[in-house]
Amino acid sequence: MDADPAASDEREGARLRDRLAEVELEHATLEGELDAFRTEYMERVGTLLERLHALDARPPRPAAAAAPAPAPAAGAPAPDELKRLFRAAAKRMHPDVVAGAGARAHGEAFMKRLVAAYHAGDGAAIADLLRQWEAAAPARAGDGPAGEQLAALRAAVAGAEGRLAALRATELAQLLERTLAASARGEDLLARMREDAEAALLALEAARG
Repeated sequence: MDADPAASDEREGARLRDRLAEVELEHATLEGELDAFRTEYMERVGTLLERLHALDARPPRPAAAAAPAPAPAAGAPAPDELKRLFRAAAKRMHPDVVAGAGARAHGEAFMKRLVAAYHAGDGAAIADLLRQWEAAAPARAGDGPAGEQLAALRAAVAGAEGRLAALRATELAQLLERTLAASARGEDLLARMREDAEAALLALEAARG
C-alpha cells in the first residue's frame, strides 16, 4: 500500500491525463487517415459504383468524398514532434477535464482547432493554441478534491476510448483495415474492387444495349 495517498493520486492523475491525450491523438490520426483513404477510394472505386447505382444496379452507396486534406504547413515539425505537441496541448485543454459549462464549451472549441492544426501539420498553431489556453487558465475538473479529480479523468478516458472504438468500427475504417492487410500480403484490394465494378458495369451496359 502506498504510504503517501496524495502522491499516489497525483501519479494516477498524470497517468490518466497521458492516456487521455494518447487516445485523442489516435483518434485525430485515424480521422486524417480516413479522410485521405475516402478520397482515394472515391477516385479508384467510388465513381464506378455511383455509375452502377445510377443504372439501378443497387450496389452499396459509397461514402461521400471528403474535402481534400489540408497541405502540410511550411516548415512543419517532424511527425514525432507534432504528436508530442498534440499530446501536451490535449492534456491541458481537453473539454472533459475542465470545470463548468462555459469552460467546457471553451475546451471543445480549442480541441477542434487543435485537431485541425494537427491535421495540417502546423506545430506553430498548436503551440499558439496552448499559449492562448494557458493565458486564459480555465478551472479544471481536477482542481477539486482528489477523488473527484480522478473520477472526472477516468470518465474522460472512457469517453475518448468509446469515441475511438466507434470510429474504428465504421465501415470506412474497416475497409481501410482490410486494404492495409491486403497490402501487407502484396495485394491491392481497391484495384480488385475496381475490376469487379468495371466488370459489373460492362455487363449491365451490355444487357441494356
